[in-house]
Amino acid sequence: LFNRVERRPEWLEVAHHVFRYLESHGRDEAGRWMYRLGPDGRVLEKDISIYVDGFVMTGLGEYYRATRDPRAARLAEATFANVLHRLGNPGTCGVAPYVIPEGLKTHGIAMIFSYFFFNLGEALDRPDMRAEGLRLAREILDHFYVPAKEAVLEFVTLDGRFSDTPAGRACVPGHVIEAMWFLIEIFERSGDRDLIPLCCRLIRRHLEMAWDPEFGGLRLALDIEGRQPGFWKNPDVKAWWVHSEALVATAYAALHTGEAWCAEWHAQVRDYAFAHYPVATGEWTQWLDRR
Repeated sequence: LFNRVERRPEWLEVAHHVFRYLESHGRDEAGRWMYRLGPDGRVLEKDISIYVDGFVMTGLGEYYRATRDPRAARLAEATFANVLHRLGNPGTCGVAPYVIPEGLKTHGIAMIFSYFFFNLGEALDRPDMRAEGLRLAREILDHFYVPAKEAVLEFVTLDGRFSDTPAGRACVPGHVIEAMWFLIEIFERSGDRDLIPLCCRLIRRHLEMAWDPEFGGLRLALDIEGRQPGFWKNPDVKAWWVHSEALVATAYAALHTGEAWCAEWHAQVRDYAFAHYPVATGEWTQWLDRR
């Protein structure tokens, strides 16, 4: 907010507080960021998800943009090196609350770290970080995208091949929709704009795949072969985050294509989301059943 909306000192003070807390309590002796901490900094859950490291890393990059505090840059650089090492050694990191099946890799890691590495590289002026982010962005389209199905899989083999198993057939449309607007942002800035039309097409395709024609809303998961999803629990639930990502992604697609479907899908998702998720406190309900 401070970097992009308005340079209000009270917003930056919140960031100072979060930075001091994380600097003091956030990591273990191996440099891994912890999943859940108590008010006093006591570790409640350890490093059960490497996504935590990614979110902290990108926050540190934004904090450095705002403050030019070299401690934030050093912490972010150390986190980048730690994450890169662990991603290069499958089996050394978790992605709670999910489990990566043995012998497979997950689209979620390429999605998250393509965006976080690229953004951190821009914040710290590190071409090597940007290059690593761009490599992962391309990996999504090279390994996880199946042109014959016009769909992106959640898991493939470590060398990027299809696995005809319940996990290997799983598609999580919300993850794909989220990934595509990440990739659009990366390709806008990397110069790979020729890949943006494919990203926009995949946004539309996964909206169509996920939409429930009977009850409305975007379902969580499906089997790419049309079978009953055998890997994802409760695939028919409708999560708030899927709809949030769809609202962002359709706006990006509208910006780049100007096609009518973008506004139509944006309105359809918005109408469903705001009719079902908001609660009186100002928060959103996390999950809805299919009906």
